[in-house]
Amino acid sequence: MFKLSAVLILVLMIAFAAFAREEEDKTIIGIVTDVEWLNSSLTVRYHQPRSGVLDEVTLRVPKEAVLTRGTKTISFSDIRQSDKVTVTYFFDDFSGLQVKRLHDQNSGNR
Repeated sequence: MFKLSAVLILVLMIAFAAFAREEEDKTIIGIVTDVEWLNSSLTVRYHQPRSGVLDEVTLRVPKEAVLTRGTKTISFSDIRQSDKVTVTYFFDDFSGLQVKRLHDQNSGNR
């Protein structure tokens, strides 16, 4: 009986952690103002959804991040300053703000 309770508690903790993680994801739409190749990060200027205040955020782009333009997958090197992007990111205790998904809305050919 004790083992069953322990397993049930563990399963519930894992499910809660997964749910909590989704709640922590944030999505912004903005313009890339800086791309740092050495530390794989970019800065995005955007308007805060509730207040409309212009803000900037610098995000680390890990290798696991999903980067797209249209229906195609792109690499970090394809992102340019002034590109309009939609970014979903999360806070990691170790690495800070990290990109989960980025969609480059620039439709121009490169």
